[in-house]
Amino acid sequence: MNDRALLGVVLAGGESRRFGHPKGEARVGRLTLVERASRTLRPLCAEVRRSGPDDMPDLRPGEGPLAGIESALARAASTGADGVVVLACDLPAVHTATLVRLIERWREAADPRNTVAAPDLPLQPLAAVWGVGMLPAVTAALDRGERSARDAARDLGHFAAIDAERLAGDVGLAAPQLLHNVNTPDDLAPARDLVLPPIVTVVGWKDSGKTTVTTALLRALADRGIRAEAAKHGHGFRFDGEGTDSRRFRSEGRAARVVLAGPDEMAVFGGWDERGEPGLGGLVRRWLHDAEVVVAEGWKAGPWPAIEVRAPGRSDAPLHRSDAPDAARFLAVVGEGGDGRPGVPRISRDSAAIGSTLADLVERRLLS
Repeated sequence: MNDRALLGVVLAGGESRRFGHPKGEARVGRLTLVERASRTLRPLCAEVRRSGPDDMPDLRPGEGPLAGIESALARAASTGADGVVVLACDLPAVHTATLVRLIERWREAADPRNTVAAPDLPLQPLAAVWGVGMLPAVTAALDRGERSARDAARDLGHFAAIDAERLAGDVGLAAPQLLHNVNTPDDLAPARDLVLPPIVTVVGWKDSGKTTVTTALLRALADRGIRAEAAKHGHGFRFDGEGTDSRRFRSEGRAARVVLAGPDEMAVFGGWDERGEPGLGGLVRRWLHDAEVVVAEGWKAGPWPAIEVRAPGRSDAPLHRSDAPDAARFLAVVGEGGDGRPGVPRISRDSAAIGSTLADLVERRLLS
């Protein structure tokens, strides 16, 4: 199966009676709710559509989100896709990384085409992966007069639930925050504190050239006026040496964290508390939340959209494989090797335009 064939569908808010006007047009940050959901889906899906008369009309107009799911499944079946990644526009805290986890869970099911993977706090079928084999059951539920996607989901019983706490932990939230629902205008303000910028990781084995690729991508994004911020994961880093003021503040003064600020630069030094090192999502939420996009070197095992860098002449196992549960997250491979999965562009390590080529990809898949 090629995950690029998954259909992405934004459920655009229906009649929005409690909101007072079409909620999909309301903004969280710079983006409308519909734009944000579309951007969340795009890195993982070959096609992203919006339910509704202006894009993908429902087969049963006015009958709620379950009717939108029926229409999405019908379209997916007609195009040969194996499934639909559904995201309601009023769940703005759901990140692309969240959907990667759901796709992983869906692919691991014994029969993905007849399975739905969804968060479990409570079961949330409007941020889920629906196999196309669920279409007859959804149609039958609607024929019986069922309109609630959650109630229908309980009756269908073909769900592979995933721990919502785990999903929320990826992006530095508690589970109820991840599934924060925008039902009224008052729900918009807290949503602004819950969203994360797009994140792309540059991954590969040691000495594969990740730093060179990361630097080229950052430079190309900056040349386009895009505020790109960076993170790097490593082992055994020591940042402030013996005898520095910051080290004295931490060792002698026992300060948990020290900020150094000057006219041109700033730095934060410190250690982790008893909970240990946070994940990438938590780091971005705390220190890089104002970025337009975050480019992170490392975190190869995480659920983030990724660019793999492969070293020449090495026999390292490829990080992306077409049969792996996380295959959907890989955007490109720099270098040779791997199984050549369709839909993943290959970029030569010797290309003089490698930064620009990757920046085109990031703009198109993560930022458009």
